Amino acid sequence: MINDLLAKTVSVESALLSDLPKKDRLIQASQRLSGLELNKLDTGTRKKLDRNLIDGNRVLSQYKIETYDDYAKISDPHLDELINMMKRICSDLHKFILAR
Repeated sequence: MINDLLAKTVSVESALLSDLPKKDRLIQASQRLSGLELNKLDTGTRKKLDRNLIDGNRVLSQYKIETYDDYAKISDPHLDELINMMKRICSDLHKFILAR
């Protein structure tokens, strides 16, 4: 489980640090984070991730996102906020992994 989680986390970080446009980095990182089994994380890490995901959903709720093209509607400051949220998630996952 730890190896899979580490691989997923590194993959998400790779997407976030790529040279792609911000909206594409966000889409790729979100896709790579998909399927994360929160129930396998400790309570503290799970709560941190939940808070970050709630913050991300708060930002996304301001936009009508139905297709990948709709991500182009997200303002640059909101894209930065969402990318930073994903980076915080990765940081929390790394801390969880290192504690094991």
